[in-house]
Amino acid sequence: MQQAFVSKLRQNLFELLSLDEETRGETLVSLLVAVSGGADSISLMSGLCELSKTVPIRIVIATINHNLRKFEETSGDADFVEAFSKQHNVRCCRFELDGNAIRTAAVQKKCGLEAAARHVRYKTLETCRQNEHCAYIVTAHNKDDYFEAILMRLFQGGNPESLDGLQAVHGCIIRPMLNISRQEIITYLQANNIAYREDSSNFEQQFLRNKIRLKLVPILQDTFPHWQKSLAKTITKIQYDCDAIKQLVEPNALKNALEHTELFFQKQKNLVTHSNTNSDTTKTPQYDSNHFLLPYLRLEKKDSQYVCVKIDGQFFLSSHIAIKRRLLQEAFFYLGVYRVSHEFTEQCLQLKPGRRCELKELVVHFKRKMLLIFRRT
Repeated sequence: MQQAFVSKLRQNLFELLSLDEETRGETLVSLLVAVSGGADSISLMSGLCELSKTVPIRIVIATINHNLRKFEETSGDADFVEAFSKQHNVRCCRFELDGNAIRTAAVQKKCGLEAAARHVRYKTLETCRQNEHCAYIVTAHNKDDYFEAILMRLFQGGNPESLDGLQAVHGCIIRPMLNISRQEIITYLQANNIAYREDSSNFEQQFLRNKIRLKLVPILQDTFPHWQKSLAKTITKIQYDCDAIKQLVEPNALKNALEHTELFFQKQKNLVTHSNTNSDTTKTPQYDSNHFLLPYLRLEKKDSQYVCVKIDGQFFLSSHIAIKRRLLQEAFFYLGVYRVSHEFTEQCLQLKPGRRCELKELVVHFKRKMLLIFRRT
């Protein structure tokens, strides 16, 4: 059983890091592995330690105590990871976060406690990655996590792109266990007598993800035993459609529209392009396949944060509704607004010159020939 788990992890790692058998003995790839002490991360750490004997990887462990549960439990988790790391002769970096500060941030940002903790956690991991000179952050998200994330986004009215679930590679973050189920993980740990910690908060149903895992998934499993395979097929079809739209709206495919957009913004008063100043100004973002409509937006920054997005009004009005929706989504994303109601988006799609829509601090104003999207301060 150890061989099956480690073999699958090895294959995933080789694909994600673009390794092959000829890379043995060459420069090591340094990996910062996020380990909480739970079954998922302990299996990941154990598997990577085994692989490090034959695969050119260097492992550093990072364990983070968010101090959001009882001290004895959270401190015990971190102690366990440190001891496990010492047992495997692996360097371990331990971080103690301010639980009260995380709770305050959740209230101020009007987000859930999990979201606030996740933001601080990844920020801490990224700082550690740089300090430890690691190429990637490795997390233990598994197959069950992948489908739970899809279900959560699906029932929250997520965008088509968001339904692709967790990405195996996202910037400097890699997730080599997305095709390994939670049952495979538990079986591996039990077969090899590997101990792990239980997080009591995993059973608290005030968290949406826990509700999905503990209540919805068992019903789906009982009603549609192969629901994961079926959902994966649907997601693949959606991704094909999204890829097709990307090709249709790439700058080369809409060259005339893009040239019109460039000309429009050049005519605007007080417009300073990114090419002739380093101060906080209106900027033309570079093309990115993940944010394929960026060339049609102008982003204004203040104090290193995007504060306003401008879209050529004529281009917006003449675009297909699917393109309009994605333009708005891109704008909301860069303003740091990740959840916008379907009703508000529909109102914005119907905007005409001289009209505006408001949602709390978010404002979408069709002013003259320009669509302005900004957060009221």
